[in-house]
Amino acid sequence: MPTRISRRRKLIGAAVIVAALGAGAFAAWRSHGAKETPPPAALLVHEHGGFRYEFHVPTRREGLYDAARDPRGLSNLIEQHRDVAAICRRALEEEQHVESLGVLSDRYAKEMERLRALGYL
Repeated sequence: MPTRISRRRKLIGAAVIVAALGAGAFAAWRSHGAKETPPPAALLVHEHGGFRYEFHVPTRREGLYDAARDPRGLSNLIEQHRDVAAICRRALEEEQHVESLGVLSDRYAKEMERLRALGYL
């Protein structure tokens, strides 16, 4: 003769199953999220020899500033100090694990196209 399971036991059993599935889904979500690399910052900065090098990822614009004399970055000295800029660029490429900083800009391509079409760039 089959055993009857009370309504209360059925509800408890269902709650346990739902909780277990939820915990499993949460664990899978957490482990998946941990493997993803965070997107790069929109502005990468490296300091070398008293200069501050900045690379703006979305626009690929770069600047080199005298950190002591120009802390607000008003005068771009990149044309006068291409060698320092190259050293800083290579350091950022190593830090970001890329061959070129330009590849980081690919994720912004659609947004940049839209801004150009609207006349902002």
